[in-house]
Amino acid sequence: MGVGIGLMLRYETSTGGTDLLAQLLTKLTSVNVGVIIFLIDGLVITSGIEVVGLEKFFYSFITILCVGVMTSFTAVWKKEAY
Repeated sequence: MGVGIGLMLRYETSTGGTDLLAQLLTKLTSVNVGVIIFLIDGLVITSGIEVVGLEKFFYSFITILCVGVMTSFTAVWKKEAY
């Protein structure tokens, strides 16, 4: 999922949702797009911790961490690398 989002963001396309918001915020700031996606998604799952419970929160946290890292690597990966 992170690789797919990263590829889309590298070519300035988006699925909408949090990655679109992150793409817009990246243009306004110098913060990496993967970090912004991680922060936005982290805020969303943290706000629902009482609804989903602690175990599902940790699984969700691991998922958004992996997606954020892979998005960061893929979105900034230079075209000359392959």
